[in-house]
Amino acid sequence: MALRYWVGGSATWNATAGTKWATTSGGAGGAAVPTSADDVFFDAASGAVTITLGVTGTAKTFTCTGFTGTFAMSTFQLTMSGDVTLVNTMTLSGTNTTGFSMGTSCNVTTGGLTIPVVFTFGTGLTFTLLDNFNTTSNVRHGATTFNGNQIKLLTNSNFLNVVNNTTCLGTTIINITGGNVTIGANSTSINSGIALDIIINSSGTVTFRQDSNAGGGAFGIGGTKTMQYLGGTLIFSCAYFRIVSGGTYTFDMAGQSIPALTMAVSSNLSFTSLLNIIGTFSLINDNITISGAAGFDCGTLSLTAVLAVTRTLTLTSGNTYNIGEFIVTGSSNSFRFVVASSTPGVQAILTLSPAGTQNVMYTNATDIDSSAGQTIWSFQQVVSNTLNWGNLNVSNIGGGGTFTFVN
Repeated sequence: MALRYWVGGSATWNATAGTKWATTSGGAGGAAVPTSADDVFFDAASGAVTITLGVTGTAKTFTCTGFTGTFAMSTFQLTMSGDVTLVNTMTLSGTNTTGFSMGTSCNVTTGGLTIPVVFTFGTGLTFTLLDNFNTTSNVRHGATTFNGNQIKLLTNSNFLNVVNNTTCLGTTIINITGGNVTIGANSTSINSGIALDIIINSSGTVTFRQDSNAGGGAFGIGGTKTMQYLGGTLIFSCAYFRIVSGGTYTFDMAGQSIPALTMAVSSNLSFTSLLNIIGTFSLINDNITISGAAGFDCGTLSLTAVLAVTRTLTLTSGNTYNIGEFIVTGSSNSFRFVVASSTPGVQAILTLSPAGTQNVMYTNATDIDSSAGQTIWSFQQVVSNTLNWGNLNVSNIGGGGTFTFVN
């Protein structure tokens, strides 16, 4: 490992003639161009000059403390294997397709500089943001953990997963403040997974992407995290949201809509404000508790049992949940679905649209008030402190099988 200080005035990074690189700050030039084993410094002694990256460069660490010049990355990439320290007294330029490639877990400091070039954070690594990471370009990641400060997505920026079936984790907040922002996956073959807090306070449009169109796959979220809506126009280039990791995920969406929501892991939900689910709210083979101050409106509530065990959907007592259709499949007389209130003796309100379709098999209800909507008919149900649920059995309908009711 060696030290490399820029002392070469306005010139190209990979220039080898004479005076470009030194081994000390402000020292004599003539040292070799940095390699992946070298610590690189642009500092006050480098001067207010322009250093141009004319080829793909490498360095171990990159430190710009005291630098007042310009680092022009052009269309080339700087591959890193250590910490990056930038400052707001410098100018950074380049494109939104190339920039810094981070190959090992490390610390990143931007010093208040807005990043106009791509940062690619390596797969399966952990990065600590020592201050807010403000960008107008692309942040690329794959099974990456971000800890520390916020990633602020400014106008024309993107936060994209670039590796198949991976989930981004950590304590960092994704703060979307700009317009024309995309968050999700960068191709049809890659799944997005983001277990990070997401704040949407956009000045324009925010696109949740899992495909090039709304007929695509799942936008993955999860963990004990929050998605909060404060402003902006939401666009969904995904078919549905999917909970991809455990915890209690909180939606605070102020009545905004998402296309659909699927839960297929042991996880819970909390609604701070009303969430509109345009399509299906699908709960697959898990006990789910829904808490928080508000309820949800959804097109279809679908409960699916796969394993031979009893499953419970717990709704918050006193809250209202409006559904257009109600479907329960996979349950049996021995292994039922149970819809219950969170507080024994205090009802939650589950209202089925008067025009809605229902197919509710082997479902019990405890402390549920459905009196404001269509009667819910359940095959061989057991109910307690429940309003407007009707019981079906073989003797009163004359047969078995699946029964679908449309008012």
